[in-house]
Amino acid sequence: MRFKSIYAFTLIACIVFPLQVQAGWTRTYGGDESDWGRCVRESSDGGYIVVGTTKSFGAGDQDLWLFKTDEHGDTQWTRTLGDTEMNKGYCVDLTKDGGYIVSGNSGLFKSNSEGELEWQSPYAAYYVQQTNDNGYILVARHSQNIWLLKMDEEGDTLWTNIIGYGYGYCVKQTSDGGYIVSGELGGDTTLFDFTIIKTDETGEVIWDKIFLDIGYEHAFYVQETYDKGYIVTGTDDWTYLLLKKLDSSGEVVWEYSSEYDFEGVGNCVVQTPDSGYIVVGTKDTLFESQATRSLALLMKFDKTGWNEWTQTYGDVDAYSWGAFVQNTTDGGFIITGDTQLPHRGDTELWLIKTDPLGNVAVEEKPVTHNTKLSLTISIGRQVDIRYANYPQGFHAEIFDASGRKVDMLQSTASSGTITWGSGFSPGVYFIKPVSGTQAHKVVLIK
Repeated sequence: MRFKSIYAFTLIACIVFPLQVQAGWTRTYGGDESDWGRCVRESSDGGYIVVGTTKSFGAGDQDLWLFKTDEHGDTQWTRTLGDTEMNKGYCVDLTKDGGYIVSGNSGLFKSNSEGELEWQSPYAAYYVQQTNDNGYILVARHSQNIWLLKMDEEGDTLWTNIIGYGYGYCVKQTSDGGYIVSGELGGDTTLFDFTIIKTDETGEVIWDKIFLDIGYEHAFYVQETYDKGYIVTGTDDWTYLLLKKLDSSGEVVWEYSSEYDFEGVGNCVVQTPDSGYIVVGTKDTLFESQATRSLALLMKFDKTGWNEWTQTYGDVDAYSWGAFVQNTTDGGFIITGDTQLPHRGDTELWLIKTDPLGNVAVEEKPVTHNTKLSLTISIGRQVDIRYANYPQGFHAEIFDASGRKVDMLQSTASSGTITWGSGFSPGVYFIKPVSGTQAHKVVLIK
């Protein structure tokens, strides 16, 4: 098929094919240095609260970063927290008063709904959850041991319990009022084993299950399931993703390992409304240069452990990390992590919103006559993008048809023309100015 170049077409003329809208988008956040995402929750207004670490903002070398977005990922407010030069953010949970509880390596922070600090505690923790009595349960490492700590709603300590030599990564209150902990226990300084620990309401251990293997195993995340059992994910020596379904006594019902499928890591798992499970992590992939890179990974399992589908996100020439996933009220999923953008050494914090099948798409909206963006060529080997009246300069993101961000455009001039498309594969792309809400279609041909 032969195409003729079409000149001086406005945006209204060149966008004539509607794109089916899916409940998905991807957004990156950060500045000129590296930034990481570690936990995200859907808030009561349909937006998202995110915690991570930033080197781009704040006063220290690294700062705990808390920010709030609307349902489209647009930032509503942002805060940096911590009193040291090296502050990292690990976990955030919604509190019953409409605020947030945040944990990091420099302490525990309670904020209101706008992220304004109400109180803080010096206890560093990997994970924090509000409990049924409005207090908080924390898991951390103290004197090289797994440490459980229970607080009241004002942040005062009620009890602590040191469990054993190792690391604790996640703690959840269970339906009987006790707690389930995931981590690793070890007998020396080099070898640790994938471990699940069940305690009563005072933190005393009822049972623990240590899954022995050769190497260094991590149990990163655990959740009680509808049948009063547990689902846990982690990794075998940072090589294979592990997923184990346990009964109420900690005995294995079924398990999955990616050993024969791919190399990767499982970082978070939650049960889905259909009694299945959604796992987020990272999958290693071999680049054309034979160098290993990583993609963010999302895997859906049914209740029997059957892998129903798998999705990956990111660029094959970069490193991407899926750190945390949650169900959303529309039936989809929200993911946070970080990604190293092409041609950059620094990482950016990453949010991925998907539909129920893990798909991501860019929404194309109707275009009006007062748009500031037009295309002098809309179909060709390259396209000319003409923009005008951008006082702060022009900045746009470019997505492919699957919703994956493939490039960024930036110019300090308020008006001008940018030619784009060289080096990109033929296909449909969408150009979205960062300061706007409309995604504009272009077609690259051979």
